[in-house]
Amino acid sequence: KPGAGSPEIPAADQEALAGTWVLEVEGGQGTSPVLRLEKSGSGLTGTLSSRMGETAVSSVSVTGSDLVVTATAQGDERTIEIRLEARINAARNAMEGKLRFGTAFERAFKAVKKPGEGR
Repeated sequence: KPGAGSPEIPAADQEALAGTWVLEVEGGQGTSPVLRLEKSGSGLTGTLSSRMGETAVSSVSVTGSDLVVTATAQGDERTIEIRLEARINAARNAMEGKLRFGTAFERAFKAVKKPGEGR
């Protein structure tokens, strides 16, 4: 098993995941978060944009069809860890799972990849 940091992600998974994903969050308020993933060496990197602004992704891991993305956002007076856990449906360019903003809240989401990006 790879250690901490950005583990190697198989090339086929990188192709399927690279691109812009628009999230529809259950009970969301206004803007839809956007996850942008791109290939970086043997792994993936990217950004997560939400109503809190845009932040760099700290880690991306893929195990089978399970995706975990973490990022850290700066709130008004504190740092908030954002964690996205999803099940990927590469054939449909879709994923669904849970999005956590620190301990403040957790919401279910569905996401689709913008057409023409990645595979």
